[in-house]
Amino acid sequence: RIPTTLSLSIPAFTIAIVFGIFFGTICATHRGSLIDQVLTVYIAGTNGVPIFWLAILLMNLLGTKLGWLPVIGYVKPSEDIWQWFLHAIMPVALISLQPLAAVARQVRTNMLEVISQDYIRTARAYGISETRIKYEYALRNALIPVITVVGLQVPTIIGGSMLIEVCFSIAGMGRLIMTSVSNTDYLVIQALVL
Repeated sequence: RIPTTLSLSIPAFTIAIVFGIFFGTICATHRGSLIDQVLTVYIAGTNGVPIFWLAILLMNLLGTKLGWLPVIGYVKPSEDIWQWFLHAIMPVALISLQPLAAVARQVRTNMLEVISQDYIRTARAYGISETRIKYEYALRNALIPVITVVGLQVPTIIGGSMLIEVCFSIAGMGRLIMTSVSNTDYLVIQALVL
């Protein structure tokens, strides 16, 4: 069951980090603009919406009504990479939503703080381009505290994958925990929680 859960969690973790840094940087560099307001509403709203409810909505829209993606099941990447991609796109996107919002919020806050520092003002006075200042000097220093936030997102991703595996009928660790709880199999529950 571990490879199945990892095949969903690792891409979700990667997406959360990459897009979280990107969205946080965009929000900070375009402070007060429409894109900043839209992304800030997304970041704030993601923490209040249960992931299983979003899973049900996406399954209904993309799977049942539009028929674009499969609703349940899982195909191993070693068997058929395209079918794995089709089956994994909704679960991976849903698992990455909350960690992505947390990383983006932290990057935005840190970038806004770093941009107002004296050495950024000095770099502007030396005539260094604004793009280079934002992405080379400010972003590099803003990412230092984000490493801690990224590490704290690992339990969120694993917990989210467990809920999503149950919603999408994927035979991973999350489904095994739910089955073990139903069967009161304490040894399996202890091993999986550990």
